[in-house]
Amino acid sequence: MRTFISNIFIFLAFIALIAFIVSFFGAFKKKNWKDVGKNFLLLVVFVAIGNIIAPSDDSSSSDKSSSKAKTEKVKKTDGDIEKKDDDDQDTQSSDDTSSDVNADISSTLADNKSYAQNGNADFQFANYINDIKYTGGTDVTVNVNDDFMNLPDDQKKQVLDKVQSSVGSTLLMDNKISNDDYKQGLFLTINLGGNSVGHSKISDYHEYKFYKQN
Repeated sequence: MRTFISNIFIFLAFIALIAFIVSFFGAFKKKNWKDVGKNFLLLVVFVAIGNIIAPSDDSSSSDKSSSKAKTEKVKKTDGDIEKKDDDDQDTQSSDDTSSDVNADISSTLADNKSYAQNGNADFQFANYINDIKYTGGTDVTVNVNDDFMNLPDDQKKQVLDKVQSSVGSTLLMDNKISNDDYKQGLFLTINLGGNSVGHSKISDYHEYKFYKQN
């Protein structure tokens, strides 16, 4: 609206300029400078008003641009917050799932220990295990006790193969691994009191490398 008004005054200033020029040349003939002064005054007034209105219009446009930029910034910020919330929810969901799986593994190990105490030879392996943690993919950390370290390597393998079968079944039922993963085996990291004492071999997850103990 202000642009339209500004254009009107500029147009009037243009008309006043023409009238000023015409009256200026006519004054030489009639020797009447009064009309020249009036037309010059109108020219000055119209130009001044046009210039005053024009910057106001630019300021309005600037305000609109600033307001639009602020709105876009707020929208972008809101989008970043929503995305962060989604990422946090995904992370939380993943943590909850791993926690549920480890709860199942711990429950199964407790049952196996109970069967072993009742004299069931198939579950004696559980007596050598303190706890088991699933860490993602096909990776599992097995915390063993001192009795395990006193076993010969072939019996250690038997214990760990039992762990492979028990934990693999739980992960398979919880849809954490595929049938092919179950057949290939789990990559076991064997710890004793927070120190690593062995792990599955890369070439065959059912074969194990044990570190020499001092």
